[in-house]
Amino acid sequence: MDTPTGGVDPIWYERFQLLAAQAYSSSTYPNVAMSSSGGTPPTFTAPALTSNFSKIGKLVFMNVGGNNVAGGTPGAGAQQLSISLPLPVAADSLGGVEVAGTFANAGTEGICLVRLAAGAVTAPLLQQAVSGSKVNIVALTCGDFNNVSRTLSLQFFYPVD
Repeated sequence: MDTPTGGVDPIWYERFQLLAAQAYSSSTYPNVAMSSSGGTPPTFTAPALTSNFSKIGKLVFMNVGGNNVAGGTPGAGAQQLSISLPLPVAADSLGGVEVAGTFANAGTEGICLVRLAAGAVTAPLLQQAVSGSKVNIVALTCGDFNNVSRTLSLQFFYPVD
């Protein structure tokens, strides 16, 4: 007998469907915010800073992007930038620093990292800086986006409860 369940017993098929619905969700996250404790965070206008995320099981996969070629507010100050997260990082997460993407300011490009801490609802942004023969990880600041031409493109994932 041919069944629409692909040969799986209907009771198990329904349970698999329910499990799959609970384990996966996807959404835009229009409330992503770039902030700092002081200074002037940059704004992005073409397109505005936007994001979306997918939650698969206990992992959130997040995309954040913004571009600016005219207008907007350039960043100013030495304060570290952070972005908001759609769901808190898992309470038992070991945390750490993860390579997340790239940024550009007036044609100068850099690698962007995020610091994810247990229970956090924001992620401080970091960058790689070269000093002599050393590569250091330092804060990505408001002033690092001080030109009208600026871009931020991030893709990263983190554990949730």
